[in-house]
Amino acid sequence: MCFRVGLVLLSISFVTVSLERVPCEVPEQEGGILRSVGRTPDGQVTYDVLFSGPTLPDEGTTYWLVCFRNYEIQGQQGKEFWCKDGNWTPIAWPVCKPRSCRSFPPVEHGHPPADEVPHNARITYECDRGYVLEDGHDLLCVSGVARGRLPICRKGIVQVEVEVQDPQVGSDMTLKCTVLSELNMSFWVSWSKVSGQLPDCRSKLANGTLLISDARSEDGGMYRCRVDSDAGPAYVDVPVHVDESPEGTTSSSSSKAVDTNKAVAAIANKAGDTFMEFQTTVALFQVARATAFPFVGELTSFVQFL
Repeated sequence: MCFRVGLVLLSISFVTVSLERVPCEVPEQEGGILRSVGRTPDGQVTYDVLFSGPTLPDEGTTYWLVCFRNYEIQGQQGKEFWCKDGNWTPIAWPVCKPRSCRSFPPVEHGHPPADEVPHNARITYECDRGYVLEDGHDLLCVSGVARGRLPICRKGIVQVEVEVQDPQVGSDMTLKCTVLSELNMSFWVSWSKVSGQLPDCRSKLANGTLLISDARSEDGGMYRCRVDSDAGPAYVDVPVHVDESPEGTTSSSSSKAVDTNKAVAAIANKAGDTFMEFQTTVALFQVARATAFPFVGELTSFVQFL
């Protein structure tokens, strides 16, 4: 039996398998970064910051979102994240948002505009009814703390000057109400007649002045100047007399037929349902009448609170 000795060649193909990991996209954070927290063999704490963009986080490493100063985490607080097959687990990410102010220093008779004010926003206090801001100081929300000079809310006090010219029958009657105040407030002035109705066609109101044309005897009586302001409503009552002497009558008192009466009163306004008491200064009316009415009366203007 014969044997042939030779070589048998075996062809073996080698296939290279790529085990490249798929990176995870680190989302951009306006006010924070993603970082890992670990320890070295000797126990020291180490930090690894992941910047935005495609990143290859270490497998098995846990990451946390750390917010910058003036920012706070909103959403999945205290959650850990890790990368697997190009996806983060868990999927829902928290966000870092500017820290807002939720507590404010107390201001007597005042309150902040809202329960929460965002970071770097101004805080303008509002005064309770019957009080007004003495100055325009605003606070600034910085890192969750309201900083700045506190505003002052003080009692809303204004002065009202009422000027009345007692007319003769057939002439024009003018009632002027002027509001004097050192405070920066808005005012609304209106007139009414306490003892009756204003004449519809003969009365005109402009800039706090009531003008009644062709005055009649029934136009006399008690008139009311009402002032509505940020400090609350108040009114002043003032009497008006219409002289029934015919126009053109010559007498020694003709120069005194129309006199000017001025009432200056301090208007104190209510705060809520509580009435505030203020000392009021009232000027006496000194009215000189025509000879046909030989008397001098003392008429007193007074203040009433709504």
